[in-house]
Amino acid sequence: MRALFKPKAEVVPPRRVTDVLLPEHVSCPLDSLRYPAALDFSHANFKLRGLDALAAVREGALTELNVACNDLTSLAALNRFQQLRKIVATGNRLQIGSGLVLRLPRLQEIDLSHNSLTAVPPLDVLPQLQVLRLAGNKISSNWTELRCCPTLREIDISRNRLQWAPGSDEFNEALQVLPSLRRLRELKFAHNPVSETPGMRYLLISHAPRLERLYSLQASAAPPPTSRPPAAPRHQSAGHTCHRHASPTGDRP
Repeated sequence: MRALFKPKAEVVPPRRVTDVLLPEHVSCPLDSLRYPAALDFSHANFKLRGLDALAAVREGALTELNVACNDLTSLAALNRFQQLRKIVATGNRLQIGSGLVLRLPRLQEIDLSHNSLTAVPPLDVLPQLQVLRLAGNKISSNWTELRCCPTLREIDISRNRLQWAPGSDEFNEALQVLPSLRRLRELKFAHNPVSETPGMRYLLISHAPRLERLYSLQASAAPPPTSRPPAAPRHQSAGHTCHRHASPTGDRP
């Protein structure tokens, strides 16, 4: 029986900086790609401003896309790829708006670190999302959007502008988001104004029932003098590999 040949896409980095994706930048025709295909346009010479060229890729082919360190302002063109599992779009020019309204039912991981986001992006049509990285933006609002993704197991929202007045309705509502994230194991929250709140580390841990790692450290904290400690100890977790734009291990608020 004749074997079915599935072309493997290898990205060919341009010799000079370019903002346009050309056929010569991929080792095979884009329309010949088959599931599962992964494309990586994170080379320093790519400064892509759009993803229109991906229209040639079959809708069911693409499962992973890395467009880190480009000049993108929108990811809306990716909504046609319903098999996408992972998107890395760090270091672009993405902002809150229609360009970040993603409808990807199988997406499990997205990295939007180091963009220009001022709020947590819409998450309500990402039902399988497990890893959300938003570090190094300007996020100050829409924290409660996290409730839309009870499947989340890892969140990095460090180095942003979250600031809730202690004791306010906003503060209490933000804390109540955590119990709904029953699968959350790792939370990076350092370098936000609210992380300077006395006892904040303990509050986060006590509201996240299964949290294992906080600020990239083992989740443990002494409660405030008037508080009782959680009834059960936390499970230890194995160390993890720091990702490209993750906050340094050992960050504290």
